[in-house]
Amino acid sequence: GGVVVWRNGDGAIRRATTARMHGWLREQEEELRRRQEVFGDPPGEQLRGRPLIVVDDGIATGMTVKAALLSLRRLAPASLVLAVPVVDRAIASELAQLVDRFEALAVVDDLRAVGLWYEHFEQLRDDQVLALLNQPRAGSAPAPAGLLDQP
Repeated sequence: GGVVVWRNGDGAIRRATTARMHGWLREQEEELRRRQEVFGDPPGEQLRGRPLIVVDDGIATGMTVKAALLSLRRLAPASLVLAVPVVDRAIASELAQLVDRFEALAVVDDLRAVGLWYEHFEQLRDDQVLALLNQPRAGSAPAPAGLLDQP
C-alpha cells in the first residue's frame, strides 16, 4: 500500500534514501507483488468496509506488521484486529493504537527472537502455504491422507 516504516531516530530519512538507492525497497515491493499473485490476495478495494484480521507468528521489532496495519488502515476497513502469540511489551502498546482490537497470548520484555517461543519454527515454502490454505475447513470433507505429513 505504499507504506514504508523506519525506526524513529535521526537517521530515518538517510536510511530511506539509502534503501531506495540500493534498490532494497523495489525488491521488497516486487516480492510483495509476487506473493499477492501466488496467494491470490484480493485487490485493496475489495477489503474496504470489511472486518480485517491480521495474524502474525510473533512480533519483536514490529516494523513489518506496522507497515501492514498502516497500509490496511488506508483501505477503511469496518474494523482492524491484530492477533499474535507473542509480542515485545514496548512494541505492543504502539501497535495497539493502530488497531481496533489487539490480542496477544504473551506480552514479554526484551523479545529478541520470535522463534525462541516455538518448539518448531521452520520457514514454509509457497507450495506448503498454498496446501494449507487449500485444506478443507472444519465441518467439510477431511484432508487427503498425508497432506499434513509433508516436510
